[in-house]
Amino acid sequence: MIETPSVDWFALSPELAMLAAAGVALLGAVLLPRLWIRPIAAFACALGFAGGFVAAALLFWKTGTPSLEVADAISRDRLAAFAQMIVAGSGLLAVGISYSSRRRIEHVG
Repeated sequence: MIETPSVDWFALSPELAMLAAAGVALLGAVLLPRLWIRPIAAFACALGFAGGFVAAALLFWKTGTPSLEVADAISRDRLAAFAQMIVAGSGLLAVGISYSSRRRIEHVG
């Protein structure tokens, strides 16, 4: 019988939240009417980054000693959770700035 590795889904939750939001934004770009794409994609991405930030903050709070997870493929420690919080916070800031900026059309010539 093949042994399967145990998976700590809590350790993977920040990445999974942001990945799910990216999938929703890509599906929205294909399935939604043209006028709805930008607000729905921005909302989905902002929700994903916020969810990733909260999950990373919980991971930072609950992690004691460093441990290897998912067949020793990833390390679960406080520094990695802090880095995930920085990435998710930066992404949330980027979504807010890019959505609030007006689109300018510049004509060349």
